[in-house]
Order: sequence, then C-alpha cells, then structure tokens
Amino acid sequence: MKLDISGKNLDLGKALPTRIAEKLKTMLNKYFTNVTDVSLVIEKQRENFRADLHIHVNKIISITATGECKEAYGAFENALKHAAKRLRRSKKKQYISKHRP
Repeated sequence: MKLDISGKNLDLGKALPTRIAEKLKTMLNKYFTNVTDVSLVIEKQRENFRADLHIHVNKIISITATGECKEAYGAFENALKHAAKRLRRSKKKQYISKHRP
C-alpha cells in the first residue's frame, strides 16, 4: 500500500503523520486488505483545516472523503469517518452481489 500524507500551506511535523498512518492502516485493514493507494492532503484555510482523503482499492473502487474542523486532526477524523462509511457500504455491495442467487 502506498501512503502519501502531505500538508498544504502548513508543516505537519513528525507526530501527526505517524498517528494518521496508524489510524488509516487499522481502518483500511478492517474493510479491505488489498488497498493500493491512499493519499491525504491537509490544508489550512482561513479559520478551519480541510482534509481530503483519496483511497483506491484494487483499481476498481475509488473513494474520496472530505472533512473540516478547527484542528488538523479533527478534520482528518471527520474525513476518516466518511471514508469508513463509504468503504463499509461498498464492501456490503460486493458481498450482496457475490451471494445473490
């Protein structure tokens, strides 16, 4: 899995990317084991932070999630919740289509 975490208009430091990477890996392994590419861009806007999360699974499923909050980690958490919901739904669709008579 290729993991790209970057900041736009800010420096992320060392602790935030490692914490984000751990959280992403646990969430992704929960739903799919064959994730090929994950990119996260955290951007500082006027008052808020915005996190854009792009996940590619097996060149078939492509998920984009966005989160906003007053803190960078909060924006990431919001984007992660949105992505987890979309991954869960796409996995459920695959399960239903495989086991439908």
